[in-house]
Amino acid sequence: MKYPVFKPHVTQDDKNYVMKCLDEGWISSNGPYVEQFEKAFSNYLGVKYSISVSNGTSALEVALAGLGINSGEVILPSFTIASCAYAIQRVGATPIFVDVDKDYLCIEPSIVKKKINKKTKAIMIVNMYGNTCDVDAFLKIRREYGIPIVEDCSENLGGSYSNKLSGSVFDVSTFSLYANKTITSGEGGIVCTSDNEIRDKAKKYKNLDFDANRTFTHENQAFNFRLSAPQCAMAYSQLQRINSILEIKDKVFKNYLKYIDMNLLKPLKVRSNTRFVPWMNCFRVINYKSFQYEKFSKYMSNKGIQVRPFFSSLESQKAFGKNEKNSDFINSRLAQNDGFYLPSSLELKEADISFIADIVNDFFK
Repeated sequence: MKYPVFKPHVTQDDKNYVMKCLDEGWISSNGPYVEQFEKAFSNYLGVKYSISVSNGTSALEVALAGLGINSGEVILPSFTIASCAYAIQRVGATPIFVDVDKDYLCIEPSIVKKKINKKTKAIMIVNMYGNTCDVDAFLKIRREYGIPIVEDCSENLGGSYSNKLSGSVFDVSTFSLYANKTITSGEGGIVCTSDNEIRDKAKKYKNLDFDANRTFTHENQAFNFRLSAPQCAMAYSQLQRINSILEIKDKVFKNYLKYIDMNLLKPLKVRSNTRFVPWMNCFRVINYKSFQYEKFSKYMSNKGIQVRPFFSSLESQKAFGKNEKNSDFINSRLAQNDGFYLPSSLELKEADISFIADIVNDFFK
């Protein structure tokens, strides 16, 4: 495929730093490279603690465990990746789905308030496709109900709301270091908090519930979700140039806006007073009723261009019980049917984007 949907950008500096880590014998999940990355991430985000874990899914689970959740209900958007709901189930709680707003595809706070009850143990908000949730509304809910909030920032590292970086405001936040994320270690995740108790519980949960003396006695169920030192070295190297990465992402997105026919497709609406991060270059079909993603995907693939559909609404899926009325998820259902994202590699030049956009425009004309 000439134009994959995303190609990780690994520099010589990244490779050199990983080799330095390996040459010094740090291949497990201990040592200075892990500590250096966690400290650097905390400093970047403006939180006290960052805990590296094996992937973004485990980050969500560790965050929930850090809050002490092992039963009850956790409210989350239906329009998100399945990892969010799986993590809730893994800790012993029940996912309660709500719809997203029609413009930003983020969890709708007014619906969340209607779902809160005595069983509600937490709210999981997801910053979708680079957009930021309505932070003010959820801070108000947090104060009014006293319910902790987990913020999944996997798709908007570097994003902000009112000049506050995503992941720095609520009780605990999570990030992914998967290959298509803003910075990557191939696989990996991070849990961030400024709360000592959450940090302590999270660190024990991700590390088999070992105590500080590393004795082989365990009080609680836990797992091995550690991230290796070479992966931390790579993530640290990438974090050093995050500002330039974000600038390139902005440039790629602006070029798509320049060449895509806005009479045929529309980009996601960006929430005001935010720093939007075009994690992927997402578009929605204006005449969605006649849109068939499978036909579009095949057409693009034949031209050497890979595309991906938007997430499928979780509330209707067998893995999660199908226990809600479909009419309650109008925006989630619409987004799953009318959205897709285009190649988003940092290496794309303006000429590449012009070529891809011409192919896309021809399909929809």
